[in-house]
Amino acid sequence: MIKRVSIQWVRSIIRAAEASGVNSATLLERCGLAAQALEGSVGFIPLSTTVTLWREAQALSGDPYFGLTMGERVRPHYLSVVAYTMMNCQNFLEALQQVQKYQRLVSEGGRVNLRMDEETASIVYIPHDADEPFSRHQIEAVLLVILSFARRMIDEDLTPIAVCFAHAQPEQTQRHQEIYRAPLRFSQPEHAIVLERSWMTKPLPE
Repeated sequence: MIKRVSIQWVRSIIRAAEASGVNSATLLERCGLAAQALEGSVGFIPLSTTVTLWREAQALSGDPYFGLTMGERVRPHYLSVVAYTMMNCQNFLEALQQVQKYQRLVSEGGRVNLRMDEETASIVYIPHDADEPFSRHQIEAVLLVILSFARRMIDEDLTPIAVCFAHAQPEQTQRHQEIYRAPLRFSQPEHAIVLERSWMTKPLPE
């Protein structure tokens, strides 16, 4: 079965590219993607096309922080029912359980796992195999969106114990430091946000 990605998520990539000075028509042409395919509120495109879109958007923009540029622009309403169910949970643990249940409505490109011990909680993103390897910018965007939701829902001052990436450290990481506001670890076994366990069950504000 062909894995798919929501057009809401895809449009976020295109918005980030436009913010970086990329002509959206040129970007779509290079990906073989018709603008009509992104119209409406509900729809999907193949994961393989989305992987190409990420690579072409970053190449055209020349932005070494393209994944962060995209991740910063994602708003809850872009994620439709997934965000709605998260916002109506009692704590972030319940919210992540809703993400695991409904994440395919946003993207079938990967899955979110949660691993907890006595003191820490690791939110792990596992990308699925595609025709081409994921760009690191895809991974950095996903982790930023998860962390941004945690801060929005729990506490804006939430500081992770660490943010881990399986890919090697990029040449430039200044914006990573500014945005994640946490120790960064590259060339790790997995992509993960590591939090103090207590954040997971802290009651969410009304």
